[in-house]
Amino acid sequence: MTHELKCWPEFYQPTIDGDKQFEFRRDDRPYSVDDQLVLREFKPCERCKGTGQFRQYGSTIPSRCGLCGGLTGDYTGRISAGFYIGYILRPPVFGVPEGFCIMSIYRSRE
Repeated sequence: MTHELKCWPEFYQPTIDGDKQFEFRRDDRPYSVDDQLVLREFKPCERCKGTGQFRQYGSTIPSRCGLCGGLTGDYTGRISAGFYIGYILRPPVFGVPEGFCIMSIYRSRE
């Protein structure tokens, strides 16, 4: 299976360079060992930090971010395929919160 994932700029280049060999993600997809990952560099909105929502000062109710219009940011156009899942840690492993996973990733060996 192939998973297309957003990857913020500060993590994209270290992953491409091989310095970052893991992903900490919401476990909201059927991730499995040997699945392919396609990373798309994504620059989150500077105002809402990629949430699409913004709280006005003094308000407890978030509203749609006016800067990005609730779209959370923009893709930069950089895409990298050829990454695969080598191992997955899921709860109840110590330190992995419920609903998240940590995956070791590697480049295609071909």
